[in-house]
Amino acid sequence: MELRKYGVEIACERCRLIRGDSAVDFEIVVPVSTSDAGTAGTARLHCAVSDERHQVELVALLDAGGRTFQPSPAAMEKLSAALESVARHRICGNQHICPSDVVRIVAGEGRK
Repeated sequence: MELRKYGVEIACERCRLIRGDSAVDFEIVVPVSTSDAGTAGTARLHCAVSDERHQVELVALLDAGGRTFQPSPAAMEKLSAALESVARHRICGNQHICPSDVVRIVAGEGRK
């Protein structure tokens, strides 16, 4: 399932947990693209989820070769707005969107 917000598409079905064993602190990678700015790549995100907060921060944006790149200011603004929306609406850990390992982590320690 893709999440579309502010002209950004986040391929949630291809999200992959890369680090972390608690909802308090974990990292994922997920394909992202912007419709009008022409940016596509993989976002490496740091997530911190608890009852008190839900935070999603961009660590890096990687191209197809795995190299870090800086998107245009317009694309970065859209990507930042989309990630803020994910955090605000507490989407991380949603069993209808996220892969099972992320759902399991968010349902565990971060909800104690």
